This record gives sequence, structure tokens and C-alpha cells, in this order.
Amino acid sequence: MFLNLSSIISFKTFQAEGSEWKRFGKIFFLLTGGSVLILAAILECVSWRVGQTIPYDEAAQEQIKNSALIWNEGDSEQAAFKLIRMQQARPGVIVIGQSRMSQFRSAMFRPYGFYNLGQIAWTFSVYSDLLRQLPADYSPKIVFFSLDFFNLNPRYLADYAMAPPGHGGSGWLGHLDAWREIYSIVSIHPDAIMAGRSDARGEPCIGLRAAYYGEGVRLDGSEAQPFRALNTAGRNPDLFHTVQWDHPPIYYGDAVSDEEMAKLEKFIAQVRAHGATPVGVQMPIYGPVLRAIEHNPRYGIWKDFQNRIGGGYFNRLGLIVFDYSKFPPYSDDYRYFIDAFHPTEAVCAATLLKMSGDPRVRAVLPVLDTASLQRKLEEDRNADQHVYLYRNEF
Repeated sequence: MFLNLSSIISFKTFQAEGSEWKRFGKIFFLLTGGSVLILAAILECVSWRVGQTIPYDEAAQEQIKNSALIWNEGDSEQAAFKLIRMQQARPGVIVIGQSRMSQFRSAMFRPYGFYNLGQIAWTFSVYSDLLRQLPADYSPKIVFFSLDFFNLNPRYLADYAMAPPGHGGSGWLGHLDAWREIYSIVSIHPDAIMAGRSDARGEPCIGLRAAYYGEGVRLDGSEAQPFRALNTAGRNPDLFHTVQWDHPPIYYGDAVSDEEMAKLEKFIAQVRAHGATPVGVQMPIYGPVLRAIEHNPRYGIWKDFQNRIGGGYFNRLGLIVFDYSKFPPYSDDYRYFIDAFHPTEAVCAATLLKMSGDPRVRAVLPVLDTASLQRKLEEDRNADQHVYLYRNEF
């Protein structure tokens, strides 16, 4: 076989036809290299138009100047952007956690400063890592964080035990990642090439996801809902049947992870070392879904978590815990959910109003404007959709 190959692929043949091979190489290089350069030029043009590669500090300044602007360079870069905004705002109240906390708004916490670090942390080691990134001379008054039973599921942890979100600037790798983000959208939606610095509804934005899908980070760190979610949120009476069991985030499980509980304890100690009060919140879950979890023997982890709450485990850690997984009347009303696990702004405002009645929270936030919260919730009762309470109010 080797003899046959050597007779076909002969060095003498290459020498005899060297000029032809050189011409082929030049043509191949021009075709492939030229195509790459053209593609890079297109991606860079789109990037410039939408602000995809603008430095985070400049983007943050633009958002301060125009509070209606939303930013989205991509999920992997949200932590870096939000931490810059945190350094600028230095609020008395912060939220840390996953997307279930991302609808808390600064206007709910008036007159206190607030920033939402939600949607960029999935495990308690990442919570701790984010806290370590805060300026050394800054300490919040109170830290609300997501404390869900599935946070402590070993299978969930295996799925989400990723490296902490990026905290650095863009640089060349960030620039290439921005191109990748643009290419992934433009390859599906070629018309996105024409996107600028406003979304389809004319709202100011930075980044192609913000321009094309309408999703991104607001001035207060909360997350604007993408257009597709706004079309369906709170309008699906068959919400129960959209849930996939034994899938993220609600994997089956027998008990909480002792290893992750240890990380939670370290995080609580870290919050206290900053001079802040830690408050763990389990946000509402759509009622029919929660009842199915309660009665399913494969979710022993739910009972384990509830027993730890009822047995005072978290209280002994000096943690204030609010379990609002059952939160009538909201939790049984599909109109107040984006999906089965993501409550709307109205629900977040209602849970904050409920928490403000606890003397431990009131001691930290004594002048919280609860009258404004009540008024907003009353106004919302007759709304066609309950996704937003504040929109561009901060």
C-alpha cells in the first residue's frame, strides 16, 4: 500500500509541477483569506454599529447618561459589566443569585440605593467570588440572595459548577467572543446586520442581543425581558405542562449537598464580615408545579430542605430566611409568571412588601417606602399583563 501511495504522491512530481502548485496556493489563500477578511470586516462593522465591543466602563457611563438604555454583550460578560456598575453605584442593598431574582428593581427599594447582581451566579462558591470582587472600601447594608432547594442538589451543582463569570475587560479574547456572539445571531437572522443602537421598539441599547431580541441589563442591574417572553409571559394557563421534570433546574434528588451547605455557611460568614445582613429568599414557584414536586417521592431533597428551614438550621447560622415558594394568591395565578420558575416584577414587589413587615428586615431598612410598593401593586391589579411594574423608573 505504501509503495502505491509513494508512486502517486511523488516529491519529483511536486518539483516538476511546482509553479502550478504555487499558483494554486495563491488562489486558495486569496479565496479563503479574502473570505475570512470580508467576514471579519462585516462582523466588525456590525459590532461598531451596535456597540458590541465598546469598553464596559464607557458602556456603563452611557447607561448612566440615559437610564432607559439596556446593555447586553452576552451572558459570559455580564458579571464584568455589572461589577463596574456596582463600583459606580455602591448601593446599600444588593441582590445576588440566579435569574429568579433578576426582576427586583431599584424603584422597589426607595429611598435606598440598590443594584441587582442576579442572573450571573448559580452556586454559592460563585456568590462568594462575586462578593470578593466588590471594592475593598465598600460594604452594603443588606444582601438578598437566591436560596432555592435545587441550589443544593448535587446533580444541579454538577451541571452548574462552572468557573466564576468573567470579571475582566474585553481585550482581544473578548473582542473575538463578541464576533462569535454577532455571528451566531446574524447566521440565523441575516437582517440583524442592519441593527443599530436601538431595539425593534425604538428603545436605546448596546449590543446585538439587546438590539435584536430586546433583552439585557438595565441601569439597576435587573434584566429586561426578551420580546418573545413578553409575547407569552402571564398568558399561558397551561403553564404546568411546559415543565420538564428531572431537567434543569429541578433535577430529582434525595437530599441536599453537605458540601454545598458548607459553601453556603462560608458565604454567610463572608457577608457578615462585610458588615452586611444576609437574607436568603426562595422565590415563588408556580403552585401546581410546586405541589407536584411536594408529592413526588423522587424529590426527597424538597423535604430535606424544608426540614432544615423548620428545624432552625439557617437561623443558627445567623441567616434570615424567607421561603416564598408558596406565596398565595400570586403563586397559583399563571398571569404572574414568565414561566413556571420565574416570577414577574409584581411578585418581586409583593415579596419585598411581605419581607418589610419582618422586624429583622425593618431594622436594616427602617424607611423603606412601603406605601409606594402598595400603591404600585394596586395599580397593577387591573393591568393587562403583570410582567413590569416600573419599566424605565429607577
